[in-house]
Amino acid sequence: MKKELIQKLHKSFEDCAHTTDEGVEFWLARELQELLGYTQWRNFEAVIDKAKTACRNAGQAAVAILLTSAKWSNSAPRRSAPWRNWHSPATPAT
Repeated sequence: MKKELIQKLHKSFEDCAHTTDEGVEFWLARELQELLGYTQWRNFEAVIDKAKTACRNAGQAAVAILLTSAKWSNSAPRRSAPWRNWHSPATPAT
C-alpha cells in the first residue's frame, strides 16, 4: 500500500475519534462502518461479531473492548426500534 494512502486512511480514523472528559479515545461503529465502506449495518455488525469472537479466543472479555448502546435515529419514525451502536467502555451508553 502506498505511503500516501496509509497516511490518508490514518488521518480519516484519527478525525473520526471521540474523546471522553478523561482523555480516553473511542470510536463509534456507525462512523467506522462508513469509513470502512460498509453500506449496510448488518454486514458491519457481522464484522463486530467476528471481533468479539477474536477477543474471546485471545482470552479477552469482548465486553471490556466493545459495548453496545441504543439510539433513536432522527430519520426513523418513533414507532420503529432504536438502532444499535458499539462504543468503547469509557463512553456513556445512550
